[in-house]
Amino acid sequence: MHKYKYTAVNMQRKKISGHFLAEDEADLRAKLSLQNLFLVSCKVESDKGPNAFFTVSGKVTIVELTNFCHQFAIMVSAGIPIIDSLDALSKQKFSGYFVQILLTVYEDVKSGMLLSDAMKKFPKVFPDFFVNMVYVGEVSGSLDIVLNNLADYYEKDSAQKRKIKSALSYPIMLLVLTIGVIALMMFYVMPMFNNALSSMDVEMPGISKALFSASTWLTANWRVILLVLLAVALILFLLFRLKQVKYGMDWLKMHVPGFRKMNVCVLSARFSRSMGLLLGRGMDIVDALRVMQKLVGNRYTFKIFEGAIEEVNNGATISQAFGPKKIFHPVLLQMIETGEKSGTLDEVLSSTCNFFDSEVDYSIQRLTGMLQPILMLFMGVSIGLMFFAMYAPMISIMEQAL
Repeated sequence: MHKYKYTAVNMQRKKISGHFLAEDEADLRAKLSLQNLFLVSCKVESDKGPNAFFTVSGKVTIVELTNFCHQFAIMVSAGIPIIDSLDALSKQKFSGYFVQILLTVYEDVKSGMLLSDAMKKFPKVFPDFFVNMVYVGEVSGSLDIVLNNLADYYEKDSAQKRKIKSALSYPIMLLVLTIGVIALMMFYVMPMFNNALSSMDVEMPGISKALFSASTWLTANWRVILLVLLAVALILFLLFRLKQVKYGMDWLKMHVPGFRKMNVCVLSARFSRSMGLLLGRGMDIVDALRVMQKLVGNRYTFKIFEGAIEEVNNGATISQAFGPKKIFHPVLLQMIETGEKSGTLDEVLSSTCNFFDSEVDYSIQRLTGMLQPILMLFMGVSIGLMFFAMYAPMISIMEQAL
């Protein structure tokens, strides 16, 4: 099927333009004739949507997507047709990029395409999870309920991400502050002390000599150091674009103590919430697991999902397939087993996601509680050594004077 932009005339010889899905020009002509329209001209339109590179934002935020779902759900539940709802939504105060995408989706749906198929063309805006949920809502006649569920899901998922960023921001700020203070001491304060003490005949401790020498070398070679740091940053940037390196980083997230606990809880919360929604709307277990495989956002667990999905496809239960993998919280595996035995897996998963949200909060608190004292100790020891290196010679001079 191709999407055609056409110009036609009606029985009153009035020109009408629009979009329509058809196999070829003859098929388009036949379909238009059923509406008493006579084709004048047409051309196949590209399926490409607006380019994010040439927009102001180039990104659709979770807040926009959540507001879109809420407003769309209200319109659909009020009985407003999908086409009219999309037309109204495209006039709302969303970003220019999102508005262009909504207009494209509107034109596709107007020409006869399913809403889920029209959204599927924009995977960076409407992920597989979102598209599959919309498809389930379309075929089951419960699109308004699905859209409300999606809005709630994205609100909770976004809130969880904000908590993680907020909790880690203080340790990161401490680290940046420590590096800044060390740089200020090495490049500005210590050279002043070195110049003042070099003219005096005073015996310096070994640590003072070492730090003053390091300061002198850094001050003399700061341009070379800056170039090296930029080169290292560029190399790291290129390395982190490699699939093998990305896989290694995702492996570390699931194995490094402290971070493992937090990531296992985050994965368990996302799985229970998302899988519960998919199964609750009637999606097949294997299909739902394939959607979840892409939703987890971790390359290491993506491979684990591949093996587990194959096992489930061959007759194993979810708890049997994922039990030995150790990527989920033990409580989640127990709840999944209970849900499978009772035939209420979707209800069990939906009711347990709040427990894992609280587990995420607790694991974040533990992680930050572990990082903060380590960084404070590093900061105190580093600055303390520098002050000792600077003031030890002065204490020696005062002792000689006495």
